[in-house]
Amino acid sequence: MKKKRSLAKLLFLIDPWETLDHARDSTLRLMQEAVLMGARCFLAESRTLSLEKGKATARIAEVISIKSPISASEVERSAPKWQKIEAYDHFFYRTDPPVDLSYLLPLQILASVDIGKSARKNRIHPSPHSLFFLNEKWAPARLGALFPESLVSAETTKLMEFIHRESKVVLKPLFQAQSKGVAVLEKSHPDLEKILKTATEQGSIPVILQRYLPGILDGETRLWFVQGKLMAAVRKVPKKGESIIDMDAGGSLEVAKLTSAEKKATLQIGGLLREEKILWAAVDLIDGKITDFNHTSPGLLVAMEKLLNKNLARLALKPLLGP
Repeated sequence: MKKKRSLAKLLFLIDPWETLDHARDSTLRLMQEAVLMGARCFLAESRTLSLEKGKATARIAEVISIKSPISASEVERSAPKWQKIEAYDHFFYRTDPPVDLSYLLPLQILASVDIGKSARKNRIHPSPHSLFFLNEKWAPARLGALFPESLVSAETTKLMEFIHRESKVVLKPLFQAQSKGVAVLEKSHPDLEKILKTATEQGSIPVILQRYLPGILDGETRLWFVQGKLMAAVRKVPKKGESIIDMDAGGSLEVAKLTSAEKKATLQIGGLLREEKILWAAVDLIDGKITDFNHTSPGLLVAMEKLLNKNLARLALKPLLGP
């Protein structure tokens, strides 16, 4: 008699429940689809990750069902319990940046579950290795011409020189996401030095400056990858006249038709993602250049599914849960 296949057990480590935008949250959508695909899904707030007697634990609840449209009240969960977390098949560290100590220290606890378990490698997504060593703002520099002219530094004089050479740049913090702290700067700005000193906390924290790409006024192409293969692409369009896209403040999505250069870029990006064993990633292109490389907690899944009328969550989970 054929042995019955056991259900996959997935644990999602998330931000505090009350801070989620439940209706648009990509993690909840992935959990919803995973349950429909026959997996057992569990969630815990990443801030509950603890280390007891050398074992990683968390306050965990099982997700029984998630109804559509998704809302906080439509997620049925069991009562949370403190449990060891080593018995799960896959862990998803879906905590949003900033990548600060409150992000990194729980991740170190999570990473401890893989020590000495060589037969069960690659079950933490993203891998702690990629999160520690691949900064989202400059990792694509490895792809050469696909990366805009950039400078990473905390030194005000060096940053000023770059701005005067480029005339117009984009300033980005290295640990933030969702356009937080992003600013467009021109060399004629009267308070340039003050802005740079504030951004670098008086020269103690590096930032990245990138050449301003005028194509941003028409939007940027969002590429969503699964195991290095392009799953879907859309166009993120800024509010008219703006150079920073904020999807919560006037930004919108459109269907994207990739250019030949963008199609070629997806192959190079996919190669890097496979090399680093990154399961999910969302990469943004402006004028064919990589301007964002989100592998910490790629989002927009719900909005992309609605626009494209396609079950992207199932495609994202297929490598782990099968057809």
